[in-house]
Amino acid sequence: MALPRKRTRRDDLWDLRKEVDRLFREFIEGPTRDRETIYLPALDIYEEEDKVVIEAEIPGVNKEDIKINVEDNVLTIKAEKKKEEKVKDKDIIYEEIAYGMYAREIELPHTVDTEKIEAVYENGVLKISLPKKEEVKPKQIEVK
Repeated sequence: MALPRKRTRRDDLWDLRKEVDRLFREFIEGPTRDRETIYLPALDIYEEEDKVVIEAEIPGVNKEDIKINVEDNVLTIKAEKKKEEKVKDKDIIYEEIAYGMYAREIELPHTVDTEKIEAVYENGVLKISLPKKEEVKPKQIEVK
């Protein structure tokens, strides 16, 4: 019976190279399906005269799976893209579509009336309308 060989510096470098290769492969190919991933949805935020609008890309989810919460002037968006079992794991040849949680927190300006927030989800885009409080809306003053 042979004794285990002593590890050398070359063995350590080889292990390091394999780990770096694995990291690059995951970066290029996307997340592995065994790992739970949290994605940051891409946002557009713009201001109109009477409201602030947030648009978030959240593709592939049902509107029932989107949760929006406001607490301490922070808007939280959470959604889950669930994997449908179309085929058995053993029949998969290649898999690239990502599944998991979307989550994003946005600090709101104090000019927003958090009691009147509305949200609409259509074609993978969540549009949140944040009306401004009455006292901060621009007012036209008539000169007499």
